[in-house]
Parts: sequence; structure tokens; C-alpha cells
Amino acid sequence: MVQARSVKTAAELKDMKRLYRPFWAVILIGAAGLFVFVTVLTLALDRTSLRASEQIMAANVDDRMRLLEKLTLEYAYWDEAAANLVDTVDFDWISATFEDYSKTTLNIDAIHVVDGSNTAKAHVVDDAIADVDLSDRYGPSVLKTLDAARVSEDQQVPVPITGFVEQGARYYLISAARITSYDSEKTIPTDHVIMLTQNVGEEFLAELGQRYHLPGLQVSRDPSKLWQGGIPILGSDGTQIGYFVWSPELAGFKLRPALAVGILGLGIIVLIAARVFTKRATQIVHELDLARREAVAVRSLLEDQARRDPLTDLGNRRLLDTVLGDMEDARPPDPPHALLSIDLDGFKEINDAFGHETGDQVLQHVGKILLTLAPHDDQAFRLGGDEFVIIFKSAQREHVEAVGSLIVERLSKPVSVNGYNCKFGASVGIAFSRNPGDLLRNADVALYSAKRCGRGRTSVYSHALMDLREDPQLLAQQT
Repeated sequence: MVQARSVKTAAELKDMKRLYRPFWAVILIGAAGLFVFVTVLTLALDRTSLRASEQIMAANVDDRMRLLEKLTLEYAYWDEAAANLVDTVDFDWISATFEDYSKTTLNIDAIHVVDGSNTAKAHVVDDAIADVDLSDRYGPSVLKTLDAARVSEDQQVPVPITGFVEQGARYYLISAARITSYDSEKTIPTDHVIMLTQNVGEEFLAELGQRYHLPGLQVSRDPSKLWQGGIPILGSDGTQIGYFVWSPELAGFKLRPALAVGILGLGIIVLIAARVFTKRATQIVHELDLARREAVAVRSLLEDQARRDPLTDLGNRRLLDTVLGDMEDARPPDPPHALLSIDLDGFKEINDAFGHETGDQVLQHVGKILLTLAPHDDQAFRLGGDEFVIIFKSAQREHVEAVGSLIVERLSKPVSVNGYNCKFGASVGIAFSRNPGDLLRNADVALYSAKRCGRGRTSVYSHALMDLREDPQLLAQQT
């Protein structure tokens, strides 16, 4: 009987084990399904993280290219640059304009000027005048960029050519534009080209990698691996010359070992792993959102810097063109628009006698005064050198003329800078028009009249000035 009971017990155990098999099969299939699902989900999260980091990197590289392009245009489309870099190379002017300024303030590693045959005429490298072989430093492709920059239509604003070049293991971001001067009616192109460069070296990559959470950011000739982020590096002609590659932290990759252990524990471990995954995924999304917001803020800051004069913080010519363009699109006001063109009298003597540092502080002093007289912060501009502009989108004629007289009065007062008593003055040309496109040209004509009639005064544009501008005596009688 004992033997019979033993046989029955063994049979029951066997039947129970047979019943457990479907249960364990369901558990195993569920666990395997969960593992596959989570694996696919983590892979999707990893790819999303990679794509987001690639978009951030691409946007930042594009912002830096656009900023370098705008800086290049600022120096290329400038009367002083044409005067001091084309017919005669004025190294004193180059030293005062670029040395101890280009790298520390503008983050530009090098500035080069070449003539129509691509023969180098001047170089500033790391804030100092230097002697550089362009082909040896940047590779032969830099000559194509210089030739492409020289191809621009006459009577047009020069178009910078921007892109990357590679020489050996070194990469540079370069932007080149044709040096062009301008007067009130047309542009005057030359065959000279100015080129600004940034070194895409360890410092450049480390700064980008730290700011935008791109670990191990480097340049490579090979495309990124499956687990890496990467974007192409393009030359100025669109040719692909390499890749930016980095190895971001991937949430899914880190979670897979924990999930494998969690499957062995089933139930509770799976729930814990799912909770950890959700928390980590939320954190990654939060970090990506913060990085995106920072990238947007940086882009806005770079765009604002490109529209501001770095010395006085007034708007520059680019912002002036934008404001005038917006005014042309708006409904003509009543009373009409007004524009004051301001030129300092005796400023060159201050630079010659006391140095450019004192001259810069005088320009900052002038900028502060003009800001107090302009209707808004974004309506006072410095066009370069000692040329300034104030715009009134709509103002009474008496008020505008009073502001012009007040500018002459305030800027005629000596100012103490660095222990020097700096005496100078200002001439002001005023123009009124409902057509914004006429304002700057007419104000320049009025300014010319004020200069010819003795300086230190205001002059209001009229058609008579256009007819009499060549005769100083008639101008004086007209005024």
C-alpha cells in the first residue's frame, strides 16, 4: 500500500508539473515579449536622442557660420576697409582695428586680405600681424573659396562665401567676401578679398561638446557609427570633407543590462525596471528640452550681436536696413518719417592725438547721448567710424529739428577721457519723407550741406540742396 501511495504521489507531482508548463511558458513568452518591447522602445528612444542632438549640433554650426558670414560682410562692405586695405595697405590701421580685438572680442582666429591674383597682402593671426602661407595653412581649396567670393555683380552688396576647409588633420571654418565700398548712390567693388577664419580645434570642440551635451565631440573622415551622433562637414562649395562625430549618453543602452536582470525576477523587478526607465526617459526629455531652449537662446543672442555695433551697442547698418525695410512695408505715417545723419567734426584729430582707445571711449560717450535723444533704443545706429543715424518713424518737424540742434549743442561740449580734454563737434543732416527709401540719401545730402557751410550745425534737406550742392557760397546763402 505504501508503494501504491508513492506511485500515486509521483503521478500527481508529474501531473502538477505538466500543468505548470503552460504557466511557465506564458511567463517566459510574456517576459520575452516584454524584453523585445522594451528593447525596441529603448532603441527608438536612443535614435530619437541621437536625432535631437544632431539637430542641435546642426543648428549651432549653422548659427556660427551665419555669424562669421555677417562679421565678414561688416568688414568687407566698409569704406574704411577699402581705403586702408586695397590701394595702400595701412598696417597702423590694421593694428588698431584688429590687433587685441579680433580673437578676444570677436572669437576670430585669423583675418587675411588678398588681391585679385590671390597674393596675400596682410594677415592677422591670434590678434597679431603675421606672415602666413594660405595654402599651407588651409589647403589648396581655400583658393577656390577666394575666387568664388570675388565673383559678385557690380553695384551689389558683396555675398560672403562660407564653409569649412581641411588641411591634414586640421579643420577651419572660413568666410570670404569681396571688399566693397559705397557712397550714397552705388557700391564700388574691388578685386580684393577679406577672409575671416575660426580654428575648429580642441578648444572649439570642447566648448561645443560641454555646452550642448555632446560627449567626445570630434572631427573625423569617417561617418558616425550606429550608436554615435554625427553631421557632415561641408566645404564652401557644398563638398563633404568630413564629419562632426560624438558619443551621447543613451538611456536605452544603459538600461538594457538592468532589464535583463529584471526579467529573471519577473513581476516586481520588471515593475521597478519600468519605473526606472520612465524616470530616466523623463529626465532625458527634460535635458533635451533644456538643450533646445539654450540653443534657441544662443541663436537669438548671436543674431542680436550680428545686428549691433560691439563698441557702442547701437544698431549697425544691417539693423538700419532691416528697420527701413519694415518701414517701407508699413502704412505711410502722418507726420512723415524723419532721419538724422550725424557726423563728428574733429574726431580724427582725437584719434591722432590721444590714440584709438581714447577715440573708442569718445564714440561710446556719443552713443550714450544719442540713445537719450532717440525715440527708442532700436532707432539709434552707428554705421561705422564716426557716422551715426537716428530714425523717427513719425515725429513733428519742430521736434526733430530741435533734437538735431540739441545733438550739435551736447556734442560740442568737451569731454574728459583718460585724463585728456577731448574737444569735437557734430554736423547733422535732417531729412523728412513718407518714403523710407529716400531718407538716408537725402539726409546725407543735408549733412554734406552742413559740412560745406562751416560744420557744427544742422541742415534740413530740400530740393534746392540737390541743385546747389556743388556751390558752397550758394549753399551758405540758401542756409
